[in-house]
Parts: sequence; C-alpha cells; structure tokens
Amino acid sequence: MPEWMKQDIVGLTGLARDALHVHIGLGLMLAAAALLKGRHIVRAWLFVLAAELLNEATELSGAFPDPSEGDWAGSLHDIANTMFWPTLILVAVRLGLVRLFPTSPVEREPTRSVAPSSDASSIPDQASREISAEAMVSPHLSSRAAAPSSAAST
Repeated sequence: MPEWMKQDIVGLTGLARDALHVHIGLGLMLAAAALLKGRHIVRAWLFVLAAELLNEATELSGAFPDPSEGDWAGSLHDIANTMFWPTLILVAVRLGLVRLFPTSPVEREPTRSVAPSSDASSIPDQASREISAEAMVSPHLSSRAAAPSSAAST
C-alpha cells in the first residue's frame, strides 16, 4: 500500500499502524467468514493470511518506498498483529467453542420439542372444548350459558 494512503488512514482514524493491522485483520476475517457463511473458516483465515502476506511482500519489495517499512522484523511484527484475532477465531471455531453463523433457522432459535402425553387427563373432553371455543368467540356467550343453569337450580 502506498505510504500516502497509510498516512491518510492513520490520520483519519487516529490509530497507530499496529492497531490498524489488528482491526483490518479482524475485519477481513469476519467479512470473509460472512461471505462463506461460516462454513469454511479455514478458507476465511487463509484469505486474511494471503492478503497480509501480499501486503508485506509489497512493502519488502520496495514497490512503495516507506521509511518505516522494509525490514523482516517489522514485517513479522505486522503479520503477527494482523493474524492474532483471525487465528484465535479459527481455533475457537475448530474446537467447537464458538459458532459464527448458524446455518439454518432451526439453529438460530432453539426450541423445545414437547412429546404428546399419553395421559388421558391431558386430553380435554368435548364439552370443555366447546365451552372454551364459545368463550374465545365472545365472553358474553359463556356468561349467558351459565345464567340459565343457575336459575334452574333455585
């Protein structure tokens, strides 16, 4: 990346170059994982590694002269900063500690499956289902149905 572009990014964000490597590495990892829908986390990690190696190769080649770049120690430091979080994410996903993106709607909202009970007391009888249906239609119907039975008992 040209030096002027790096200076503009540093000036715009107010972050040090090391912090930019960390943020860009994490951002690339999450973007690649999202594009791959979390199923190919190793490919997402390899994408970040390839991008960082290309960046460091460009800096080491001298294609864009930069007084602060161009040494192997600095490049290894940049690679470590860029790959830190992507590597932790890769390890966590591979060990099953983290799941980045659920693959189906069922996985997004876990539900309890309730097995039907074979107990006869859990099955409402026909009369209680009819009363429940009347009460849902209109609460006045259920009070009218109760009124004649109370008058008949007196």
